[in-house]
Amino acid sequence: MKYIKRLRARHWAWLNFLCIVGLIWPIFMLVAPPVQITEVISPVIYEVIMGLSFFGTCLAMFGYFASQQVGRIGVIGVSLELAGLILSSLGPAALLLTRIFLLFEPHFEPLSTVLFYDWAVCAIFLYRFVIVIPRFRFEAHDPTKE
Repeated sequence: MKYIKRLRARHWAWLNFLCIVGLIWPIFMLVAPPVQITEVISPVIYEVIMGLSFFGTCLAMFGYFASQQVGRIGVIGVSLELAGLILSSLGPAALLLTRIFLLFEPHFEPLSTVLFYDWAVCAIFLYRFVIVIPRFRFEAHDPTKE
């Protein structure tokens, strides 16, 4: 219970975002894949990307929860969160690149709201990388932990 008490509103907001974008979105994309994407990407590759995104989000959520704790569990949590963020950003990044590729195809519609959605999600993951990577580097080079 003391571990949950450490989490503030901003922590719950980030966990909520990860749950929606990293857990619910890949499941929805697997159940109802967009037709444009399935015409370009192999279904097996598409399922692997969404599965890695789902698994990465689970890892990122656990790592984020652990990184908010003190001591050794917090240090390990930063590493887990970074690894999870890398995996969970694969899904939105792959779909963003696919949508950008489709902009140059003549028989597909040029712009869609999904392109901007994927772009926004990638930007949010980039924001989190900007926060986590310096913390990861600090934990790796902290002389008090040697």
